[in-house]
Amino acid sequence: MVPFSCIMVSHAALNQIAMLYTEDLQGLGEVTGELRYATLAARCGITPVSIPNLHRVTWMPFQPTGLGATIYHPIKHSYVDPQPWMEADEIAALESLLEPHFHVLEYGCGHSTFWLADRVSKVTTVEHNAKWLARVTPFPPNVEVLFAPPAWPCPKFGPAEPGQFEEYIHAATDRTPDLVLVDGRARVPACRHWASRAPTILHDAHRSRYGELRKQFLAGSLARILPEESPNETQ
Repeated sequence: MVPFSCIMVSHAALNQIAMLYTEDLQGLGEVTGELRYATLAARCGITPVSIPNLHRVTWMPFQPTGLGATIYHPIKHSYVDPQPWMEADEIAALESLLEPHFHVLEYGCGHSTFWLADRVSKVTTVEHNAKWLARVTPFPPNVEVLFAPPAWPCPKFGPAEPGQFEEYIHAATDRTPDLVLVDGRARVPACRHWASRAPTILHDAHRSRYGELRKQFLAGSLARILPEESPNETQ
């Protein structure tokens, strides 16, 4: 983490931080009193704000006092050897499909974005969650980010509603990717949109709610999505 500014964090807030984010606290000489890492508090559920250098602020648990509405500029993390959130056999299967000259379109950014960027010429990643995007960026220069929020708010893990992610699904329609990785929201319509346009890979394809898709499993829950059958194929 990079020094950013000085803040005061209450002991009550630090207790919650210590339980939830022990990894972030490792390496800090003190976990009470003045900390020179403004991001630490913001990442742990305390309202994120921008704090000028050397400006001391007293923080109540999960609520800063004495500050008006400001913009928070997060401190960026450098990922060391990032891996997609997949099983080892799934990662190997995905890697076997890639070529150095590929342009990969990805739904749902994260560790996989960094991993892909190391292996292909270009990555276009489509993301709907602004907070998550701010947390994982910046990406390498060969990554194009398309931010497409839902048409109306949705629960964090709730199913997508019809029409809610239309902009998200179609955000990269004018691109011509060599491979599409679907690991974000609205996976069924996203797969249907791309399956006839480019090789389309779905993660967590074993889930029952994706049962209506035609799948060719590659490894674990990773599957290639086949285009929908034409009338002639069903006769």
